[in-house]
Amino acid sequence: MSVDDMSRRAVDSGYIDGDSPAARFIYGRISYQHISEYFPLLDESTTDLPHTIQSIHRLMSFDRSFQALLLKYTGLIELQLRSRYSKEMSTRFGAFAHRNPKLYVDSSYFDDYLKRYSDVVKNALKRKGSKQARDIERYGDMPIWEAVEEMPFGMVSKLYSMTKNRGVRDAVADSFSCEYQLLKNWLRTLTVVRNRCAHFGKLLGEKIPIMPKQMKEIDADNGNPFYAALMIMRLLRTNSYYGDLDLLYSTSLAVELAQLFEDNALLLNTAKIPENWKELLLSEKLTGVRLVLGDAPEDELEFPNSPLSIKLD
Repeated sequence: MSVDDMSRRAVDSGYIDGDSPAARFIYGRISYQHISEYFPLLDESTTDLPHTIQSIHRLMSFDRSFQALLLKYTGLIELQLRSRYSKEMSTRFGAFAHRNPKLYVDSSYFDDYLKRYSDVVKNALKRKGSKQARDIERYGDMPIWEAVEEMPFGMVSKLYSMTKNRGVRDAVADSFSCEYQLLKNWLRTLTVVRNRCAHFGKLLGEKIPIMPKQMKEIDADNGNPFYAALMIMRLLRTNSYYGDLDLLYSTSLAVELAQLFEDNALLLNTAKIPENWKELLLSEKLTGVRLVLGDAPEDELEFPNSPLSIKLD
């Protein structure tokens, strides 16, 4: 549709600013198809948000900011999975374990995987002079510690879930402080959520496409996209402080989410963020450390530009 068509459609849909200069500016940069995906949030909302295109734009921006945080911290899980999986597989089965069908439980999947992995190898070969390209030319493939760095997240998580060896499976799961079956399930969910975030498709207000298993530690709606953030916090938690706040990955995500939610308090109900989000983000069972709100006494450590601090025991 033209901008005029989009303006008329928005006005007909009840948006009082549908033909305003600000709305036209938005239409020139975002498709009506994408904008209209957020209409149901305002239609179903019981908040005081005005029924305007600018409200829709605020919701879209909030959703993008939320997704950017999920993408950032899912990346840390990706790095850990790649590192631990390649280490365990190469230690037990050699540098090219990822090419051995006997190590995986589904031969039909493995055949399909090899076809898709061949594209990964071709792309690596294009980077002339790189270590990956040199290893392919020398050995016919990359060793697994290089291969997993080139594979998409979904391919690595699927390989892990299809691995026969229990020692490998458990060692990787232990690094995330959970059991294999739970990690396998959560990786499926995070792969789908990550891909949605990578393309900035609408996430808030939707149901998680692949509903994850409930965690024992907390009571929350595992169909709400906010649950994906709680899963990430749980997988990245640590019970130790190493003198560097940047190494408290789980806590850092809680801090950044809390700041985002405080800055967009009027949007939370419309975006279907649970009312008890503060209680959930402060859960020591998720982060591994004791988070508190407010000014930090001497035995607590404040996070910069945040109302949160951690209790140092």
